[in-house]
Amino acid sequence: MGLDGALADGGVGAARQLEQRGALGTSARRAVAAGPVTAVTGFRTARVDGTPGGPVSLVSVTGEGVADVDEIIGPPTLSP
Repeated sequence: MGLDGALADGGVGAARQLEQRGALGTSARRAVAAGPVTAVTGFRTARVDGTPGGPVSLVSVTGEGVADVDEIIGPPTLSP
């Protein structure tokens, strides 16, 4: 939603987007707490290695690696 849209609806659309982002964060924290998800913070991906349909390995800009990644869930508050 652009600035014009946010102003036209009194900011309701923008507030709804914030609610949805908050719900995504809550779901992510629950998944980490339940165990099927491992949170890796402060990681800036430089390269993704792997084969289609299989797990991948991530390499950070500092050369650190995370292996056997099945799914990547990026934070909704960051943009490239």
